[in-house]
Amino acid sequence: MKISYKQNAVLFYLFIIKFLFIFIAEFGYSKVSQLGDSHRYLESTLTFSASVLYSSTALMEFTGAIVKYLQPPLYHFPAMILSFIGVVISFNALKKRDVFRNKWLLYIFILLNLMPSYLIWTSIHSKEAIATLFMSYFAVLLINMIDKREKVSKVLLLFFCYLLLIFKPQYFVAIISVAIYLYLLIKFRLNAYLSILLFLCIFIVQFALLVSVSEYIDLVTLNMYSHFDPENAKSTRENIYFVNEGDFFRGMLHGMFLSFWGPTINETITRPVWAVFFLESLVIMLVFVFLYFGQIYKLLSYKFNFIAFGVLFFSLFWLLLVHYPFGIFNPGSAIRYRQNFYPFLVPLLIFMYHWVTKPPNLDGEIK
Repeated sequence: MKISYKQNAVLFYLFIIKFLFIFIAEFGYSKVSQLGDSHRYLESTLTFSASVLYSSTALMEFTGAIVKYLQPPLYHFPAMILSFIGVVISFNALKKRDVFRNKWLLYIFILLNLMPSYLIWTSIHSKEAIATLFMSYFAVLLINMIDKREKVSKVLLLFFCYLLLIFKPQYFVAIISVAIYLYLLIKFRLNAYLSILLFLCIFIVQFALLVSVSEYIDLVTLNMYSHFDPENAKSTRENIYFVNEGDFFRGMLHGMFLSFWGPTINETITRPVWAVFFLESLVIMLVFVFLYFGQIYKLLSYKFNFIAFGVLFFSLFWLLLVHYPFGIFNPGSAIRYRQNFYPFLVPLLIFMYHWVTKPPNLDGEIK
C-alpha cells in the first residue's frame, strides 16, 4: 500500500500538539484545577528505596525528583515522550495492518488522540502518561494475536507486565480475559457457534467469581468515599452510591456509565468549566458506539463476527467495572482515571471495526 505524506505526517503533528499541551496544562489548566499528584511528585526529594521497585507512587516521586531540575514546564517532557511512544506503537500497528486505508478510520484515530483531557493528563508527569505506554502495548499485543505480523519479544512482554502490575494491576483481569478467549479460539479454531459457547462459559465463570468475592468488594467500596475530600474538592459528589452492602452490584450498570462519562448535565450547568469535558465525553461515546456497534450491519446480513464482539465485550466490561468505584464520586477523577485505559480501547476498537469489515482467516462469523 502506498502511504501518503499526510499519513506519515500525523505523528509529527500529534507530537507537536502533545508538546504544546505541556504548556497548556502547566500554565492554563493548573490555574483552574489541580494537576492531580503531578506537582507533588515533582516536589519530591531524591531518595532511593526498595519501594521504588514495587510502588507506582514511589517510582513517580523518584523520577519526579530527577526531572524537576528541568525548568517548568519542561519537567513534564520525559513523561510526555513516554506517552507519545505509546501513541506511536498504536499508530504503527494499525498502519501496518492497512487499517488506515480507510481514511475515516485515520480521522477517527486522530480525533480520539486529540481529546483535551487525554492530552492534558498524558502530557504531564503522571501515572496516566506511563499507562499510555504500557496499555497501548497490550492493545497491540491482543491485535497481534488475531493478525500476526510480528514476533512478540518476551523481554518487552515481561517489562510491560511489570509496569502493569505496579501501576494498574486491576486491569490484568480485562487483558487476561481477552487473551484467554483469543488463545482458545485460535488454538482450537472454533467455529461461530462454539465461539458463542466459549464466550458464555468464560462470562459465567467470571461472573460467578465476581459474586464469590462480593463481600470483599462491599468491604472495599463502602470505604471508597473516605479517599475523597468533599469539603475542599468542589466537584466531589454526595455519597449516594455505596451506602449499604450490595450497592456496588445494584448500581453497577449506571455507575459504570457515569464513571466513564464524567460530569453530568446538571454538574456542567453548575460549573461551566466542565462543558469542554462533557462535550468531549459525548464525542468519545458516540465514536465508541459507532465503532462497537458498527458491525450490526453484519448481524443484519447474517455475518455477525462473534470474535470481535467477545474481545470488545470483555475489554469494555472489565475495564469499566474496575474503573467504576474510582470514578463515581468525582467527575474530575472519572476523567483523569479514564485516561489509564483509554489508549487501550482506542486502537482495539478501531482495529476491530476494520477487522470485521475485512476479517482474516479465522472462524467466528455467524453465517
